[in-house]
Amino acid sequence: MVIKKSGLSEAEYSLILNNLFKFIRLIPTEEVMFHWENAKRIMEHIDPEDVTFIAAALSQGDAVIWSEDKHFDKQKSLPILKTRDFVNLFYREF
Repeated sequence: MVIKKSGLSEAEYSLILNNLFKFIRLIPTEEVMFHWENAKRIMEHIDPEDVTFIAAALSQGDAVIWSEDKHFDKQKSLPILKTRDFVNLFYREF
């Protein structure tokens, strides 16, 4: 589905995905919980189900959230990127 929506070939998609995996790490629960209350203040009135994502991003300092979820656009604490933003960013490198 991602390949179809992006218009990328399977090879281009694989290359981008492999590059992305270089920057992915698991975040310990303790780090996320440390930022829980702040994340809750940011998202509880927008979409309480997204508090976890905000807390995880806050725990990383300079994180960016990659999502098509329109709820994230309503908060102003963290930058949000759409898939098209990533495609444009990575596609320029090839």
